[in-house]
Amino acid sequence: SDTLTSLSFVPVNIADPDGPEMLVAATDSGNVLRIDVSGQTATATVIGDYGQHQGMDIISSGDIVYVKDFGIVATVDVGNGNDFLATINPATWAASVIRTGTAYDKIFGVAFWAGTIYGFVDGGPGAGSIIRLDRQTGAATLVASGGIRWYGAGVTTVAPTID
Repeated sequence: SDTLTSLSFVPVNIADPDGPEMLVAATDSGNVLRIDVSGQTATATVIGDYGQHQGMDIISSGDIVYVKDFGIVATVDVGNGNDFLATINPATWAASVIRTGTAYDKIFGVAFWAGTIYGFVDGGPGAGSIIRLDRQTGAATLVASGGIRWYGAGVTTVAPTID
């Protein structure tokens, strides 16, 4: 299938982060699309692909986020099992999987604030978690859990990168 799983605004020209932005989405087949809206019509154009990791397709598991002076990260799946954090190359949209898995599945939201990447996990009926994701290792640390099921996250593209 080719279902949209994630959205983020990113600069049209990554070298000009203060310039115009475009809306991008990733799919559950690994495609990255630019979404243009004119009136009430939206047009999606494939602009890249997450690629492969160790011979397996990298697909979106839930979300993508861009922040100025930080870059682009996404939660991805590689085969079956838990999600991974990946950095995204905006020139090709290829994903570089960060080696350590998160030990979480269904990280349907990812956000960034003051140097920290947060993941929002759908834990099934009546359950969900907020986790902190390490950009260097990809490992996750539980921040909170409770009865809220998460299906996304949003963040400004100019979030502070340090406290």
